[in-house]
Amino acid sequence: MLNEKVCGILTDTDITWKVIASGKTACSTPVSLIMSGNPMSMKPTDSSQLVFPAMVCHSIRHVPVMGNSSNVIGMLDINDGVGDAMRRISKSNPEGNNCLNVSLKSIIHTSEEAPFVYDKDSVTNAAKLMAKTRKTAVLVKDMSNKVVGILTTLDLMLRVVADRLMAHSTTVARVMTPHPNTISSL
Repeated sequence: MLNEKVCGILTDTDITWKVIASGKTACSTPVSLIMSGNPMSMKPTDSSQLVFPAMVCHSIRHVPVMGNSSNVIGMLDINDGVGDAMRRISKSNPEGNNCLNVSLKSIIHTSEEAPFVYDKDSVTNAAKLMAKTRKTAVLVKDMSNKVVGILTTLDLMLRVVADRLMAHSTTVARVMTPHPNTISSL
């Protein structure tokens, strides 16, 4: 905050793509160089029908909620909107005829292989791939090409940045989430 005004927002994605992927350390990188400046904000009285579509359209995952005196009173996460929408759909349709009952094939791009790294790769290389593909997670495979984990930007925050590990010398296997739940067939 600059003079008590929100001047930017810093997320795990910013740190992964702009710090770890470029070989910098979080401790020596000024927030002002990596934050997303002038973030979209909202008031608690704003309509979710306006806010959530704008977040999706502009790939915004977090929005500060501002009070009457321009102070931050909360943070809206896009996941809050998805969860709320799912609950409302379930309540309005108790028979289970869900309008979201569509094949995953119509949502995901099955022609693209999901980005992956090997468990022996460095965290820096994984972060570079995340930045290049603009993804917040990559699959982790072992040398036999079996999926053994997933590495997310949150994993990097909690297990690399928070523990002050050196990303270039830390293997993905050390910080990944092992054996993730999967959907076996589409």
